[in-house]
Amino acid sequence: MKKILLLLLPFLGSFFVLPAQTDIKYQPLYSASNTPSVSIDLQVGSTAGDLNVSPSGAATYTIPISIAPGTHGVVPQLSINYSSQAGSGLLGMGWNLSGLSAISRTGKNTVYDGEVTPVKLTNEDFFALDGNRLIVTSGTNGAAEATYATKMETFSKITSYGSVGSTQSPQYFIVEMKNGLIYEYGNSTDSRIMTDTRPQAQPSLSDRVFSWQLNKIRDQYGNYVEYIYQLSEHGSMVTIDGDPFGREIKVREIRYTGNSINNLLPYNKIIFDYGRREDKNVGYQAGQGLASRSLLRKITVTTENDQLVRQYDFSYALNKGISHLRSVQESGSDGLKMNPTYFRYGNGSEPIVLVEASNNPIFNSNDYEGNFTDAYKGDFNGDGFDDILSCSETGWFDTKDYYYQGLTIMLQKPSADGTLSFSKGASRVYSLSNGELVKAKLRKTDLFGNSTFDSGNILNTFAPVDFNKDGRIDLVTIHVEEGKFPRITKIEVLSPSQDGLTFEISQFPVPKNLQNQNVRSFPDVENFHVGDFDGDGNMDYILLTADNSFVSYPSKQIFNEIINLSDVNPLTQRYPFEQPHVASPQKPLYL
Repeated sequence: MKKILLLLLPFLGSFFVLPAQTDIKYQPLYSASNTPSVSIDLQVGSTAGDLNVSPSGAATYTIPISIAPGTHGVVPQLSINYSSQAGSGLLGMGWNLSGLSAISRTGKNTVYDGEVTPVKLTNEDFFALDGNRLIVTSGTNGAAEATYATKMETFSKITSYGSVGSTQSPQYFIVEMKNGLIYEYGNSTDSRIMTDTRPQAQPSLSDRVFSWQLNKIRDQYGNYVEYIYQLSEHGSMVTIDGDPFGREIKVREIRYTGNSINNLLPYNKIIFDYGRREDKNVGYQAGQGLASRSLLRKITVTTENDQLVRQYDFSYALNKGISHLRSVQESGSDGLKMNPTYFRYGNGSEPIVLVEASNNPIFNSNDYEGNFTDAYKGDFNGDGFDDILSCSETGWFDTKDYYYQGLTIMLQKPSADGTLSFSKGASRVYSLSNGELVKAKLRKTDLFGNSTFDSGNILNTFAPVDFNKDGRIDLVTIHVEEGKFPRITKIEVLSPSQDGLTFEISQFPVPKNLQNQNVRSFPDVENFHVGDFDGDGNMDYILLTADNSFVSYPSKQIFNEIINLSDVNPLTQRYPFEQPHVASPQKPLYL
């Protein structure tokens, strides 16, 4: 599974009333045929920006946000950042707001703990400061007055205080930096993000702290910066358009130049204004939904008496249904605007591959006579190319030529030593390189004669997945017996050799509770599912029956767990997905 980091944008502070949010007005994206013009009526100058390349090869661009000076240098550090390797963020594809911070929960990992576990919202969770794992230096993890250091050394001292909920999660954290500044996380109501409190959410998890957002920075002289976040009725998460799955966290205001010793309130502010984006999305961690429904429309920087210091206006375009930052326009303290900074993006198209003339450039099971089960795509020999595996329950093939970029293998009968052998085909394609057709080092597949495989009766055929994590795709299959009331007889994992032509068979016992299940209770073959359902980084296997689910965790290398569907968080009502991006009206889909 592609590891994907769910970034919880840090948002914090005291209560703030959210004004009505309107839709983003998209404009055409700039291209070679749509070039912006420079206005001579606007102010001379341009918005500062820094173009660079990251160590991983990403193109990056940074726009610092100019703000008024603070007291004794206690100020927020904000910028707008682009990375060509990033996903869609608060300012569209590749763009995000930098300078915020949060402490979040994290599970175990193999580097520090020898195993991988998902976030559970219990005392088993660990903590991370902006992704940097916290290591306990004294006390008990999560307990009051426990101290921590960051795994990647920052020479900071982190202390947890208080307790919240049945699991006694820390109420807040204090981070003492080596430069003397003190950072507070979760030490205000709206910066302590609680788990979902809706009736349809899991009641046992309704009193847990999900994450602790940065709510204040202060120094030893009482100077401070405070961060203001939106408070809503669902676990201090924002709901948009009345959608209960649309919880969203956004910073609304940052105030600085305050002094707690002299009782001086902050007079410098940074205000954030948002609009509703068209490409809305919802992600989940530990069952908690976090939405991406907004784009940053404007940043306004003010000083005493709300005098304008700077303003940044952002415009957007839709490209292939995804929001892209189109321009940034900066205004000065006099309200006069400079010409915008415009952005153009590559089309990101995949390399063109032309297939040699054939009636069947894509493998098609209809090309075979007999009771054909299926064809499977995966990198069985670990060479970086997807291969095709195919088999027939009758063991007979009447094949046509076809072409494919990777290895093509036909499954045969098991040998006496318990291994499966494969006959190898080949493929040949032409690719487009520098405007010329170049013959790739690939081969044509000529499948002729007969290849056999005595598969028995296989439920939902195979699930291709890297079961043993050796970089090569394995096959997980479930066998059932013949008869009026067929039942599951065995579970097998087929692991390929380095060349992908020999598979070693590993057999696993059928769980007792599953042995008596009538296979006819499986209404269709789509009931065998593979995916990382618990977020621990390992593939799980779920086989649904009419009443329960059969679950396997490959990290334990056993198939042994039955769970009732009633144990899975039930839906008490239906909620519509977003309308598809089409011109004609469509009925909404329901979960």
